[in-house]
Amino acid sequence: MKQAIFSGTIKDVSQGEVIIDQGVAGKEFFVLLEGAASATHRDPDGSIHTLAYLKAGDLFGEVAELSQRSRIARVTANEKTQVLEMKWENIKRLGRYHPRIAMRLYRNLARILSQRIAEFTEDRERAHDELTGALTKPYLCEIFQQEMKRSKYFAETMSLILLNIDIQPLDKEIDSDLSNMKDVVVIAITKIISRLIQAPDVLARWEKCSFMLLLPKSSSADAYKLAQKIEDEIKFANITELAHIHINVAVTETMTTDQGQDAIIRLEKKLLEFKQSHNSAQISLV
Repeated sequence: MKQAIFSGTIKDVSQGEVIIDQGVAGKEFFVLLEGAASATHRDPDGSIHTLAYLKAGDLFGEVAELSQRSRIARVTANEKTQVLEMKWENIKRLGRYHPRIAMRLYRNLARILSQRIAEFTEDRERAHDELTGALTKPYLCEIFQQEMKRSKYFAETMSLILLNIDIQPLDKEIDSDLSNMKDVVVIAITKIISRLIQAPDVLARWEKCSFMLLLPKSSSADAYKLAQKIEDEIKFANITELAHIHINVAVTETMTTDQGQDAIIRLEKKLLEFKQSHNSAQISLV
């Protein structure tokens, strides 16, 4: 352990300083000794996603060299931070003179990467609805909080659509397969919505027969137009031959004064009003 540490350099990093940047070559990796940092990834469309919050003891920056690719994330110090920088050329040199130490180091790196792959797989399974493949409600709520911070920071608009589907059999006397029929309709509607949205829009199955759409960089007018397109597509789809389908849609644009899940609460409240009034096929801005 001492030999490995002595091959590295301890560095102090200021709050807000970028430790490694996405897209550059990775000639070193790091161990966070003190403080905290965030790992973020920027998509081609410009949207930014937080991948991880790093704390003391966490390792980062090792993927680039091991995968022979440029760095996949930017890591920024959230506060005054201290890191141990380990250059790969020093590790290779260590391997020539101390092969047993190098073997243990690479074995530990392999264990860390294996754990991350396993955790990613588990998170992905939890993040997606089994029936439709859309995101789950809890996972969308996490993304919503991140996107709220981003939209406020960059002073960008962001909108939400909550779409509820009431599915009733064509023949009220034949409802023994209603559950299966609802599943077929929900899957079909998921495909319709997925075809109409664009990156970086996010679709989640909210409840059994409802969907939430998160639309970064979109105004309420943009969201309203999309809601109308979705409604029209559903009305004229073949699934209307399977059941009576009634649609209620609530649309809102996030506000700078919103806290927590205020925007989501507005949508759920409006849909509840729709249900209580027994109105159907409505799109409402809230």
